[in-house]
Amino acid sequence: RVVTVLQRLSINAGQEEGLDGFEQLALKIAHNHFLFTGHETLEELSLEQLKALFLFDWEGLNRKRSESEIRKRKVRRQRAMQKMDSEGLRRWVFAKACELEKTARITVPAVNWNGESKEEERALGFVGFLFDDFRVQAWRFFL
Repeated sequence: RVVTVLQRLSINAGQEEGLDGFEQLALKIAHNHFLFTGHETLEELSLEQLKALFLFDWEGLNRKRSESEIRKRKVRRQRAMQKMDSEGLRRWVFAKACELEKTARITVPAVNWNGESKEEERALGFVGFLFDDFRVQAWRFFL
């Protein structure tokens, strides 16, 4: 069961055995877990974060893979990653996020507006009249 969990986390159990092996696996899991805060924007992702997202086995989430498949995939991804710069990785991450969002495997969180930024002021300038003129009697189809 531990190997299955590790495969889902894209961590290769390999030949690590005993307490030392367990410690190495725990460190790998902790490193990946603390690599992200969950509040990063695409532009803020570090090179290490981009690489982790590129190497993660997104397709493996829905199916089992053998140890040999996992190793082969990891080697292919590492070779492909060596040919990419940070902007190439960033474009790949964006395309993958769009694909995952389109297939409803991830969701884009709601964004709270407070009207303080220039972009928010501009957007409210275009559609603000809808909010200003809102009345339940006139706009009941929204309820």
